[in-house]
Amino acid sequence: MSSENATAGNQRVGALLGLMLFIASAYFYQDPEWNGNSRLNLTRAIVEQGTLTIDDYHDAEGWATGDKAFFGGHHYSDKAIGSSLLAAPVYFVLLKVSVAL
Repeated sequence: MSSENATAGNQRVGALLGLMLFIASAYFYQDPEWNGNSRLNLTRAIVEQGTLTIDDYHDAEGWATGDKAFFGGHHYSDKAIGSSLLAAPVYFVLLKVSVAL
């Protein structure tokens, strides 16, 4: 592979990552309030722990939410799961990239 092709490939990857970051931040950005935190907590739980429970996040500083349900000894987001599922692949990539850096 020539250096021109490698550079073009790196630029495309960088542009794609930048676009994903912009979309994720634009979609989820809001002041730290219960609604957004509940959805983001579920996204984090799905990606980081592979679970639907938000036990580790629901009362964390900066992530606290009152929009939650308690059932069977666990806390769950009381929001529809769709937006968190849509955000999970983007968050997964961003998490892996940030860990790699």
